[in-house]
Amino acid sequence: MNVAVLEHDGSPIHENFFDPAAPAQPSRTIVRALEAVSGRPSVEFAPLYESIDVEALDRFFAHANAKDEGLAPVAVEIPVAEWLIVVSGEGCVRVYECDCETAAGSVTRELE
Repeated sequence: MNVAVLEHDGSPIHENFFDPAAPAQPSRTIVRALEAVSGRPSVEFAPLYESIDVEALDRFFAHANAKDEGLAPVAVEIPVAEWLIVVSGEGCVRVYECDCETAAGSVTRELE
């Protein structure tokens, strides 16, 4: 099986881990990561579902891990405000600083 490795400039500014087999873990871990990098509780910024379809994201990783019968070799990049969130099927959420508004094809939403 071929696996594409996503490369980013610099090191992540934050990492959180989740159980890939548990339901809704990717989206919850993204929220915790955004709280950590922003220094604010999630109730103070726009809901994550305004940036991405969180249910679809959680289903994607659940399906990928079920099909692979183990840790899925998949990853999703999500630009949010000034950060790029990278979620991997191995159960890791990494946050990178990013000029997401100028990144090609990126759709961003401010945390408000």
